[in-house]
Amino acid sequence: MLRRPFATLFSLCMLAALGQPAAAADFAPGCGDAAALEDAITDAGDNNQVDTITLAADCWYTLTSTLTVAADGGSTLTINGNGGAFNGDANVQVLDIQAGAQVVLNDIMITNGSNTSDGGGISNEGTLTISDSTIGYS
Repeated sequence: MLRRPFATLFSLCMLAALGQPAAAADFAPGCGDAAALEDAITDAGDNNQVDTITLAADCWYTLTSTLTVAADGGSTLTINGNGGAFNGDANVQVLDIQAGAQVVLNDIMITNGSNTSDGGGISNEGTLTISDSTIGYS
């Protein structure tokens, strides 16, 4: 009689110990809030989850530092631009995609990036997929 409850309890304990797979994380920085965008990219690169950053429609994010995308254990970061832009303001490189990072850019403009050695708009050492986007003045 004790066998069945013990087996059920054991199974429940094993499930709890193994945990659940990480859920995807979604971020939505406010229109033009470059600090929130940088925080979202940092958090996404550090959580070992598939992540999506969705920008406010048609908003420009003027950067004061390079957006660095970390490898994040091989999880993909998708950035849905909604017609918005990452603007380096002719002062900073826009994106630095590190080795092992997987990034998808959709419907975004990368513009006015500045870097003397690795590409003003994007330096990519990872896997990058770009669709319906524009890269210019970099």
